[in-house]
Amino acid sequence: MDRQTLQTILMFAQQYGLLHGLLAGLTALIRGAYESEGLAKALLDAALCALIGTFVFSLPFLDAVLIPHPNAALVLCIVIGIVGAKLLITTVRDSFVVAVKQLNPLTWFRGGKR
Repeated sequence: MDRQTLQTILMFAQQYGLLHGLLAGLTALIRGAYESEGLAKALLDAALCALIGTFVFSLPFLDAVLIPHPNAALVLCIVIGIVGAKLLITTVRDSFVVAVKQLNPLTWFRGGKR
């Protein structure tokens, strides 16, 4: 593999957030080993953190923050890996459940204190 091909692959990986996802996954794997979660659980959590880390860096509103400050992207990857997929997924799920309950007009007038 020549140098130009390697540069192209690394540029592609950085452009689409793959390197950030790998950093988040590696951090989650290290955290799983530190907390003695077991290899299967640590690998699954690392894979989920890698997917979440890759997805987060494709969100358009983060470009304004992450392009001028590339170190903030690395810190965000490490935070994603440390927090873990379980906390991130349950937080998003609970937020959606609350939002759906607030949007349901049948529940707007229930439970009011008299």
